[in-house]
Amino acid sequence: MIKNQTVKLSQSHTLLSAGLHFGKVRCLREIGGLILAEAEYPVGFATPLHAHETASLTMVKYGGYQEQFDARTYKCVRGTVLYRAAGEAHYDQVDTTGARCLMIEFNETWRDRLSAFNVPATRQLANADTFVRQISSELSKSDSATPLAVESLVLELICRIVRQAPPERTVPAWLKGLRDRLETDYTQSLSLSEVARDAGRHPAHVARMFRQHYHCSIGDFVRQRRITHACERIRAGETFSTIAIDCGFAHQAHFSRVFRDTIGLTPREYRDVSRKARTKAHRM
Repeated sequence: MIKNQTVKLSQSHTLLSAGLHFGKVRCLREIGGLILAEAEYPVGFATPLHAHETASLTMVKYGGYQEQFDARTYKCVRGTVLYRAAGEAHYDQVDTTGARCLMIEFNETWRDRLSAFNVPATRQLANADTFVRQISSELSKSDSATPLAVESLVLELICRIVRQAPPERTVPAWLKGLRDRLETDYTQSLSLSEVARDAGRHPAHVARMFRQHYHCSIGDFVRQRRITHACERIRAGETFSTIAIDCGFAHQAHFSRVFRDTIGLTPREYRDVSRKARTKAHRM
């Protein structure tokens, strides 16, 4: 079910739900977890600053517009395809020719697929007229082979976008700030939604960018920080029950289980090994 509603992301951003667009929507369909909409935009039309709750592809059938993000502007003309991750805030300015666009949004069933591709947050593919024509043609045919054909074309588009996109090496300032927060607040019970809201980003975007730049999930990062701190306190001779509570674990049994899974030793075994190592060092 496609819900046409909006909710406020912040005072200056509007989050559009799946299937909702500012233009005049001429066609709206859902095929195999893909939400396809064709919309027209009048000459000179400008959208407010907004984001979409889904990752999406925007294809220009005719006319053109500019799409502005924090530090990047894309000139979108006939035959271009723009990929945009969920939650990427932007605004659009339609050219003097007006524009007609075909939008493809990815619902939750596509999340793992997109994560496997590791698609950049925003990326444009030029000279994609063939894809635009073929997908439009499939929508007009609408027979039993349409879902397979559309899915194949979309996957090929994603492959093209990934292969022509250089990796993003610079860590955004907001992501550095989020990591710094986790470095100090790792004992707290934090949710992805909470840290994403505080960073002003969509949770899916935060999770993807964190793994891309730090090569682990946010949960794994927090867990590793807790275990590292616990190791320091075990070597200092503190009790396991005190360490468990202070390092953010539910109870001592939970702490022992996670510690063993991460280190390969129980807290008691780690303490004994550490003591033997210190004793050996003193004797040398």
